[in-house]
Amino acid sequence: HYKRKHKRVAKVQAQIRMHMARNNFKKLQRRKYIAAEIMNTEKTYVDGLRSVVDVSILARWYSTTE
Repeated sequence: HYKRKHKRVAKVQAQIRMHMARNNFKKLQRRKYIAAEIMNTEKTYVDGLRSVVDVSILARWYSTTE
């Protein structure tokens, strides 16, 4: 009787651990996606900013040479 009860408890604990592991994995995947999205957005922003600076520098250079 004790062994049977112990096996049931162990089975429930294993199911709970599996559920928690699955949830943790999903959270990590979501964090990874969010981090990649932020990095992509920041890269796009910096690239655009770099273009604005380049155009500004070229505009000043052409205005002083003419």
